[in-house]
Amino acid sequence: MSDNEDDNIKSALIMRLAASKGDASLQNKPINIYCHARRDNQNVILENMALDGNETLNITVRIIDSSYLSVLSLKMNPTYHPVNFVKKDTSRAVVQSSFTALIVGFGETGQDTLKFLYEFGALVGEDGQKSAFKCYAIDQNMDALRGEFYMKAPALVGNNEVELIQCSNHAPQFWDKLREIINQLNYVVIAIGDDQKSISFAINLYEFACRYRENNLEHFKIFVRSSYHSEKNIQLKDIANYYNQSNRESLGEIIIFGATKEVFTYDMVVNDRVKKDAMGFLNVYENKPVADMESPEYSKLWNNRHNVNTTIEKYRSKDNPRAKPTIRHFVIQDIRRQEFQDMANAYHVATKLQLAGMYDAGLDELNRICECFSSAKVTDTGVEYPNASQQMNEMMKNLAKCEHLRWNASHEMMGYTRNEDTTSAYIIAQKHHCLVAWEEMDSLNLGNYKEYDYKVVETSFRLRKDKL
Repeated sequence: MSDNEDDNIKSALIMRLAASKGDASLQNKPINIYCHARRDNQNVILENMALDGNETLNITVRIIDSSYLSVLSLKMNPTYHPVNFVKKDTSRAVVQSSFTALIVGFGETGQDTLKFLYEFGALVGEDGQKSAFKCYAIDQNMDALRGEFYMKAPALVGNNEVELIQCSNHAPQFWDKLREIINQLNYVVIAIGDDQKSISFAINLYEFACRYRENNLEHFKIFVRSSYHSEKNIQLKDIANYYNQSNRESLGEIIIFGATKEVFTYDMVVNDRVKKDAMGFLNVYENKPVADMESPEYSKLWNNRHNVNTTIEKYRSKDNPRAKPTIRHFVIQDIRRQEFQDMANAYHVATKLQLAGMYDAGLDELNRICECFSSAKVTDTGVEYPNASQQMNEMMKNLAKCEHLRWNASHEMMGYTRNEDTTSAYIIAQKHHCLVAWEEMDSLNLGNYKEYDYKVVETSFRLRKDKL
């Protein structure tokens, strides 16, 4: 868990080798190795080894990424979801205003933040289409960072929803740009790696917003990433709290996130709370809810999906010649892709309920909604609920659309592009046939894929009900 990633990786490999060749009494005992490093392609292979049947299955390496965890702390806090920074029509589960974000610093935290905002900011507007979304990311080294980012997410090339700008936050053109967008700006994330400069810059930006933004600072927050081993974290929070209290009538706020003590917790690192929450979502989705997280049944579905050989045969059985020479590495990646969707949906529950005005709903109201799911009828264009009102049917349709937008955004950030020449996924090339607009899914004769979006929405309500 040191700050030297190379040393951490080397130590993890040595410990893994020692454990695999150690005393026979260790062979059947689970061994967990936690390694502080970036979750990039080469490091995450250490995690994937546990899924490969050719490797020692009782040894698991967990990559602990501080940048990933810091942004995850925003994702796990429903208050910080983009849906809370826009106006909503909860009777229809649509939004009535745009979401605009600014990321200052496009290193690891900045890029993870963009992925989070792009996915959770994919909402349905009043016209039934994707609502207006814009994210500006600035960095004085953006020209060097842009190429690798687009290589990993080719679907974002030419996407006018994301603008990557080569610029220093001290340059006149930055403040000119800020003046241009200040009235639309909702969400600012500062991740420049220097706590003192970060809080100073946050205050300057806050005062700039007070000066130029119309209609106070409603739906406006500035998030400041605290550096990994920040001894000044308490000081940063004291400064932010003082500033927030003295300017509370403006409705804006400066928030410090990503501090070591907040993200490196037993629950997050050792107990792997994110995976446990994802398991819970999968269980409810498959109609096999298990209340006890420590029960073997709780993780059964999740673990069953890890059978790489079975998954390979499933892909090869499809009528797709390009799937025949399936590579184990890409099958493992696809298993991880499914897991990431369960993780995202576990926390996107809050966004869906906020859209529907049901986040604070009581058990009786949630029971009433969930009872309508039993009468669901799959149609050629989606799902209908005969026992529900017209308003609820429209709400469910818009929530299903929102889930499809989230799924699309998530896959685009994972590197997927549309598979235009077939009606199946091609995992090696990271192409997927479902990566299309909601309306196009019917014309392409993709079957009842919309049913999956509806089922995710139903699962979100059921999961919320079960927790009350």
